[in-house]
Amino acid sequence: MNGDNSQDGSEINEEYNNTFDNDNINNIPDLLNITYRQEQILQLTSFLDLYNLPQTMPSVQFINGPKSSGVNYVMRQVLQHYSQTCYEYIVVKKGSVIDHKSLMREIGRKLYTLFAKKYPEDEINDSEDLSYEKGSEEMSALAFAKIKNIKSGLDSRAIETFSSFKDYLQNLLLYYDINIDSPTSIYIFLQEFDDYPLLDFNTIFRFSKISESLHGSKFQIKFIFSFKENSVMKQYIGGMVNPVITQFPRYTSLEIESILSSNLCKELINIDEVFGRQFINICCESFSQTLGFDLMQLSKIIKYKYKEYEEEIVLCKYNFAKFLLNNKHILQSVEVKTVKKRKYLDINEDVDVEDKKQKEDKYINFSRMTKYILLSCYYCSYYPSKCDSLFFMKSINENLLPKSKSSRSSLSNYELSTEPRGFALERLLLVFNIFFYQDNEDLSNSTMRNDLGTDVNFANCFTQLLDIKYVGKNINDYFDCYRTDCKYKLLLPPVEIKKIAESIGFERTELVI
Repeated sequence: MNGDNSQDGSEINEEYNNTFDNDNINNIPDLLNITYRQEQILQLTSFLDLYNLPQTMPSVQFINGPKSSGVNYVMRQVLQHYSQTCYEYIVVKKGSVIDHKSLMREIGRKLYTLFAKKYPEDEINDSEDLSYEKGSEEMSALAFAKIKNIKSGLDSRAIETFSSFKDYLQNLLLYYDINIDSPTSIYIFLQEFDDYPLLDFNTIFRFSKISESLHGSKFQIKFIFSFKENSVMKQYIGGMVNPVITQFPRYTSLEIESILSSNLCKELINIDEVFGRQFINICCESFSQTLGFDLMQLSKIIKYKYKEYEEEIVLCKYNFAKFLLNNKHILQSVEVKTVKKRKYLDINEDVDVEDKKQKEDKYINFSRMTKYILLSCYYCSYYPSKCDSLFFMKSINENLLPKSKSSRSSLSNYELSTEPRGFALERLLLVFNIFFYQDNEDLSNSTMRNDLGTDVNFANCFTQLLDIKYVGKNINDYFDCYRTDCKYKLLLPPVEIKKIAESIGFERTELVI
């Protein structure tokens, strides 16, 4: 008896080792074709249920990495790579979540969609008939009634509380449980969880206990949370949650240039890859001070810069030294003097406004967009973020008032800061879009239709304002200018901002004091 058992055990172990040997695991990064993240991929795969043994794998995983560190992309690639044979998964993005209730409904809806696509209704009915074919008619009737009752509770819109969410998951898993023969893990990946709005602090603790409370089904729910801020992630560690953690470090400047070169060279310059790498490197060096190591924004601005100088690049026959010699100011895009080469920065300039008073203005050579960025910097430096809702959102009683009067009523209750304070680049972009398109409504539609958006133009102008010291960084941020929470502030005196506001006919003059 013992001999037979040992023989069976050895056969199982041999089959287990042959299915997932060390060579296959070590080749995972090569299969996914992802560079600079081999260690993280190996760690992630060691925590995933690749062997259909849900009980041995952690039910909660934390992934921490700053913006543009590849967290979401790598995790989605790893989940997709093995999802067909090992487990099921869904991804919840922050844009689909408004509050705690919408999060639970989104999870319920995505799980239902996942099961409905993989296990159609006709297959479920056939499997039910086969399961009870040998049983009595009474047994079949009871089973049919049970299935019908369970299916009646599969409406994610009915989820109101965590208790109803748990009941919904229980019904959903039991309804589709008949389609599988062995235990199967279902991973729920919640991207950038620290950006989810209006969530209860205990949400993660409740989710971590779901697997324990669900019973009777071979499906097992597991959660993966990604965080951009390490300080937020640490708040949830310990106590009732003891997750496994995977850290994604920030890409270095050389890694950023290598990633962009490998992805953009063939797309931009298929003729000369050497020129493409040199062009990408100089763009990264110039704009990383403003954009940090944001791969998405850097790729946008590189594409735009290449499109702008494409004719000159061809004339130089892809000789980078010759091209750079003829275009020493390739990245200076603030002044209107360069309008022949940089039309996209001057699309908002008033052609018919050229009186003597404006010619005497020292800011006359600034594009209209640059002036609005300076106004936005002034607002962000002297007004805290809590004032945004006062000045940019109307109450019911103020809906019929002009913008200036409604802003004055809010401004009367707030004392303006005497010294400029640091602000985040994301907030500046939001304020700029409000100011710019309120005064230029006729341009909003045509500009927004641009595939690259307004961020490229914004980055060009803002980079030059940093170079000429009209805008600067907080002194503490100079030690690490690439960190995600880097702050900026306006260096111009408020008197100069008032002149700029008058020169462009700024509508919200009550905000410039």
